[in-house]
Amino acid sequence: MASLATLSAAIGKAFFVTDAVPGRRTHLNLYIIAGAPKSYGKSSGADIVRPIVEASNDLAEDFRRNRLPSLKSRIATLEALKSGILKQIARPRSAETPAGDEMPPDLRTRLEKAEREIDEIKTELLDPSLWIGGATTEALAEMLRRNNGTIFSFSPEAGDLVRIALGRYRDKGKADFDLLLSGYTVEPFRETRIGRGDNMLVPCITCLWLCQPFLLKELYGHEEAQERGLTARVLSFICEHERIPHDDGQDRRIPDTTSAAWGKLVADIIRARRQGEHAIQCSPEAREVLRKWHNESVDMRNDAFRDVEGELGRWREHAIRIAGVLAVADGISEGRAPITLDARTAERAVTVARWAGLSSLRMLQLGRARRLAERMERLLAVLAEAGGQQTLRILEKHHGFLRPEIESLVTRYPEKFEVTTHKPATGRPGEVLNLKQSRSSLNA
Repeated sequence: MASLATLSAAIGKAFFVTDAVPGRRTHLNLYIIAGAPKSYGKSSGADIVRPIVEASNDLAEDFRRNRLPSLKSRIATLEALKSGILKQIARPRSAETPAGDEMPPDLRTRLEKAEREIDEIKTELLDPSLWIGGATTEALAEMLRRNNGTIFSFSPEAGDLVRIALGRYRDKGKADFDLLLSGYTVEPFRETRIGRGDNMLVPCITCLWLCQPFLLKELYGHEEAQERGLTARVLSFICEHERIPHDDGQDRRIPDTTSAAWGKLVADIIRARRQGEHAIQCSPEAREVLRKWHNESVDMRNDAFRDVEGELGRWREHAIRIAGVLAVADGISEGRAPITLDARTAERAVTVARWAGLSSLRMLQLGRARRLAERMERLLAVLAEAGGQQTLRILEKHHGFLRPEIESLVTRYPEKFEVTTHKPATGRPGEVLNLKQSRSSLNA
């Protein structure tokens, strides 16, 4: 999974799959989050990511040597020009200067042009980079703007990144993942801040976050992360054992030849990325493999996972993205052009997507159970305050309990709740949720 994320990061938004779903094109950036306890080797992910880091260091070094000096020189020239204009403005006005005209139009135009160019150049003074580590959303947006809207977010200790997304450091704990949502779908994102103006982006973000399992479970138990589709965008899994395994003595070092080939592949993909956009045509046979996978997920959405069906809504898209990454890796390593997506590659991708999807569902079930228990307690309190029963209409309108959630709670806790139909003397019948408790205990 770390290898998939690294390849996806190298690709950026240069490659995309066309017609895996008729009429659509799909970018290949992936959001991969892995959970592992302490001392489980999360830092070893850095070995896989190293070619991206090295390429990024080379990019920054080249910038500092060949581009940065001219940018600084240009800013110094513009600042001198701006200073000269301001001195002209400060001079005593002649008798011919119209009364009330604080700045001659030609000087105003020149000053504004100089200030705009200075502001534009200042955004380029930051080193270019292919990746970013732990960062606030504001820093992530700034790095995206500096790097043509594309970035790889990698952290072997991503606890802070998860907390930032869930709003741990924001006022009232408001979630902070709007940029992540747009960065996955590669759709326009606009950020407006006082003193900074508008930040207009079409972001493409790839993520490889490694964190403690409890944080990953917290993410999947977060209501807003589920409702707004963040968890549906993530390929996730947990590496842990019921019992810590012994060292089996097996040598798991990656051979030097393999490391060298891996580094060359990543570098070749980055080189192809710099040559512009590349379309990957999906073959009819591959499209059929992906269609069958989609229908398999639809059957699950219509059956056991109806209350969280949206979590499975991107399973075909995940498979398309994984298949595209594999197709690029195979095509670049074999020197094939143009790159196409065949049925064999689609089948490989579906295998990975199914494994990651089922892993996510296991975590979702844990988070869902906790959230259901919290909502059950809240519903108990609402009904107790109302005397033991309340209409479904009032529960939805004033307490935020929608019918699917109520039905799920009734199914999960049949000993506590039941739905009946109330027939008033006048008006239409209505459905009522009842507490399965005696009237005397409620009155008491």
